[in-house]
Amino acid sequence: SILYETLSFGYNITPSSSNIIYCRFSLYMTLVFDILSPFYLLLTLLDYILIRSFMKTTSHREREKRYYFSYIICMSGFVFWMLFHIHALFYSDIVEMKSDYFYCSFQVGFYARLMRYYSLVMKGIVIPLLFVIFGLWIMKNYRNTSRVMCISHLEIVESERKSKDREMIMILVKDIIVYIIFSSITSIIMIYELITEHHIKNVEEKEVEYSIRYVGMFCVSMSYCFGFYTNVCLSKRFRENVKSTVCCDVVE
Repeated sequence: SILYETLSFGYNITPSSSNIIYCRFSLYMTLVFDILSPFYLLLTLLDYILIRSFMKTTSHREREKRYYFSYIICMSGFVFWMLFHIHALFYSDIVEMKSDYFYCSFQVGFYARLMRYYSLVMKGIVIPLLFVIFGLWIMKNYRNTSRVMCISHLEIVESERKSKDREMIMILVKDIIVYIIFSSITSIIMIYELITEHHIKNVEEKEVEYSIRYVGMFCVSMSYCFGFYTNVCLSKRFRENVKSTVCCDVVE
C-alpha cells in the first residue's frame, strides 16, 4: 500500500526487513492485490461489453442470474490468484544489500528473474493490450448506438441511458489510461534491471536502483488514489451520489 511505501522509503520503517514471516506474507499479498485490480477492471470491461452488445434486453430474473454469475466469477478469480501466487510464501527471503542493510525480496537467482519476467509480461504487455482491445471495442459499440435520433418518448429514455453510458465509458477509459501510464513506469524500471543485471555495480549504484524501484512502486500505489477524484470530475451522477452519501451520514 502507499502507507507502507511511505514508511519504508521516507522513514526507513520496514518490518518486512526484520521478520521473515511478515516479509513473505507482505510479498504474497502484494502480488495478489497487484493483479486483482486490473483483473477486476478487465471483468468490468467484459461485463459492460456483454451487456451492451449481446444482452440489451433482459428480464429481472435474467439480471439476477447475471449478478449471481458475476459474483461467482469475482470470488473464483480472487481464489485463483491467491492460489496462483502461493509460491511467494516459500520463495521470499530477507536479502542483505550491504552491511547492516536488509530488505525483503524474492530469493536471488532464477526465481527472482522469473518473477521479473512474469511481472513485465503481465503488467507491461498482456494486461495493457487487453485494456486497449476492450476499450476500443466499447468505444466502437457506443458510436454505433449513438447514431439513433431521439424523437419519441422511448427514444428520449434511451438517450438518458446513453448519457449514463457515456459517463461510464469515460470512467472506464480513464481507469485504463491511468493504469497503463503508471504500470509503464515499473515496466521501464524492470527492463533496465534485466538489461543491467550482469553488470558489476558498486554500492552507490545499487542504492540508486533500489531508490528508483521504490519510487516506481510509490507511483503505482498513487494510481489507485486517483480514481475517486477523477470520477468526481468526470461524472455528475457520481458527484450527486457522493453528496447524498455524505449528507446522509451527517444527518444520522
